[in-house]
This record gives sequence, C-alpha cells and structure tokens, in this order.
Amino acid sequence: MRLIPRSSQIAYFNQTVFRSLRLYMNLQMLLFKAFAIMDVVLRHRYWPFSQFMFIASSIPLFLFLSGYFYKSSDEQDPFRFIVKKFKRLILLYFAYNVVYAIITYFIYSDSGTLLGQLPTWDNFFIQPFIDGQQYSLSAPMWFIPFFFTVQIFYMLTSKLIRKFTDYEYAHLFVFALIGLSSVYIRNLTPEPDKLPLLCLGIRILYGMFFISLGHCFAHKIEKHDIYHLKLLALAVGIRAVLFLNFKTPCYTFANADFGNLCSLFYSIIDIYFLLYLARYMGGIIKPGNFMYKIGNNTFHIMANHMLIFYVFDSVLEKLTGQDPSVASSPIWKYTWLAYLILGIVLPTYMGMSFKYFRKKFEKTFADRFPRVLSACDKMAEYKLRLF
Repeated sequence: MRLIPRSSQIAYFNQTVFRSLRLYMNLQMLLFKAFAIMDVVLRHRYWPFSQFMFIASSIPLFLFLSGYFYKSSDEQDPFRFIVKKFKRLILLYFAYNVVYAIITYFIYSDSGTLLGQLPTWDNFFIQPFIDGQQYSLSAPMWFIPFFFTVQIFYMLTSKLIRKFTDYEYAHLFVFALIGLSSVYIRNLTPEPDKLPLLCLGIRILYGMFFISLGHCFAHKIEKHDIYHLKLLALAVGIRAVLFLNFKTPCYTFANADFGNLCSLFYSIIDIYFLLYLARYMGGIIKPGNFMYKIGNNTFHIMANHMLIFYVFDSVLEKLTGQDPSVASSPIWKYTWLAYLILGIVLPTYMGMSFKYFRKKFEKTFADRFPRVLSACDKMAEYKLRLF
C-alpha cells in the first residue's frame, strides 16, 4: 500500500476546507441576495413599516454581490468579459422587454390605460441604457442595463489601476475616491434626473465603489472575524447617530439621490447587516430551502413582481370596488403580506420554469442539430480570437 506524503495530505485537506468554505459562503450570498430582493419587492408596495425602512437602498447590495464574485482574471480579456455579461444580462433583459412592450401595448389598446410609454425604437434599444423607465410593469428592470454598464466601467477602470498596483486595499481606496467624487458632482447638480446622461454618469461613479467593496471583501476582509456582537453594536450605534442627524435613511438610486456622505455610510452598514443576517440564518436554513431558490431567481423576481402586483390590484378592485394601489385605501393595510408573498413566490417559480425549459430546449437542439451547434461555437471562438 502506497503512503501519501504528509505534505500532500495537508495540501489536500486545506484545499477541501477551502472548497467547503467557498460553498458555505456561496450559500450565504444566496441568502444575502434573497433578503435583498425581498427588500426590493417591499419597496414597490405600501406596507405598515415603510417609514422604518431598514435598508437605505437596495441597489448597493447587488453591486456589492457582483464585486464579491468578480474575477480579476477577466481583465485579461475585456471583450470576452463584455460578451459574457451581455449574454447573461442583456439578452434576457431584451427578451423580457419584448414581452412587456406587447403587454403595455395590449393594455393600452384594450382599456386606453398607458402604463409607461408605447414601444418605440428609441425607448426599446437606447433608453434602457440611460434610465430604463419605459414600461411601468417592468420599471424595476431599469437596474439590469445599468448593472451591465457599471460592471463594464468597473472592469476597465480596475484593469487600468492594476497597471500601477495589485494591492486590493489600494484599489478600494481609489474607488472610494471615485465614489466620493460622485457625491460631490451630485451636490453641484441639484436635479441630475433632469439630465439623464449626467445622472447615469453619477450612478456609475457611485456604483463602482460598491463593486470594489465587494471584491475587496471577498479577497481581504472576509478572512477576518467580522461577525461578532461588538462590531454589530457599533454598526447599530453609527446608524442611530446618522438617523438622529440626517433622519430618513432611504434614497433613490435611480435618480442619483445621494447628495451627502450619509447615504454612502448607510449603505455600507446595511451591507454588513445583511451579511450578518445571512451568516446567522445560514446556520438555520438548510441547503435546498426555498430561500435559496429565491436567491437564485432574483432577475426574474425583479422583472415580474410589478406585473403580479398589477394583476392582484385588478382582482382586488373588482372584488371590493376600491383601488388597492392608493395609499389611503384601507385594503393595502391588510394585504401587504399577500403582495410580498405573491411578488416573490410566483416570479421565483416563473424563473425556475424558464430555466427548466431553456435547458430542455438546449439539450434537444444539441441532440438534433449537433453540426449547427458546433459551427456556431467555432464561429464564436474565431470571432473572440480575431478581436
């Protein structure tokens, strides 16, 4: 029997532990995503505790997550990175855009109610990358083209910085200065939402900081013990001080509504809160729980929960004769939990069904048309190499 050297045993053990730790952290981040998307759904519906909104803005949470899973190796081939993100985000976004353009036009033709804008070439292909507010029923999807754009800018900026230093904390410092510059520019422009391109630029500068924070957290900060009550108590204390001095912690990311540093600190503390909550709940919620399915389908929840709300509103209005979307209506006070459940559960199953049929279609296509698939792969590889 051949004995395995002790050094190899130790290396194998360390590798196994590292893989287990990464798997555990991935599950923690799925819970993080699930809590973040629940916050998004709650924001888009009245609920009894809206004045005590615990998260200042949901957008930094998802930007932080993208930085957590960002790979510096992608900077070696920027074009491949852009293509990968385009396929993962933009293609599905435009598929949904087609669906919601048809729904918006159908509702307008049937009832005369215009939910946003009628589809045009400009608002279908160009406007999404500026403000993305063309259809009311898919309004939360404005984030997807912005998410794509800010990741591209982050990758290119990070690639430039790495020509001077690979030190992660130096990267974070530079992106922190970039984030601070966005707050300064925002203060020079009282109403940036009236200047869409400027508003987009401010959002990109601000958003890159949170991607950098997530990347630095994954490679440096996560190694340290940050999940203890003293640090949590300190975060709570800082947030209380900020609240007493600056009052309402909520701000609108889409309109670049972050005119002071308070919004930046709020979001950093909120990220820590959700990390702490996901860490704690990860020991209770077992793998396979529906919460992880929610975390795996945040795109579909973001895309479809407003449609679920619209359908539910229509049903309640027919049953009660009152408009439940009006804040003064007594109905919404008793139905907010139903909106939360429906707005999360139904889109989650929609996303799971979409993935199932997509895999089935891909398998069927690969089985029946192997030569076509092989030719497409060769063409794609050739184009990437040529570029």
